Amino acid sequence: MSKNQENIQEYFNANKLVDKVFTTSDGFIFLQHQLATIHSNTLSNKKVETFNRAGKVENIVVVDAEEITAGKTDVKLVKEQNTAPVNPAITESDQQTKK
Repeated sequence: MSKNQENIQEYFNANKLVDKVFTTSDGFIFLQHQLATIHSNTLSNKKVETFNRAGKVENIVVVDAEEITAGKTDVKLVKEQNTAPVNPAITESDQQTKK
């Protein structure tokens, strides 16, 4: 077990309510992915690793926007579905009135 993994295990042991953490290549532990990503931007190795209590979950690599525009990185775009909740207070007649 690496020193980083030992630190993560110690963190989980001390914080029973935490189920997932994010770590950067310099060994910092974060509770929020966004904060880990922001910190990783200051490092030469921009890798962010995700750990849960069972162990390593996934690797996330931050890509510089200039690399994307220069075509150095393959990017898959995912179309987000509209998941807006339906408002039951708006009746069918209200919707027809607005048209």
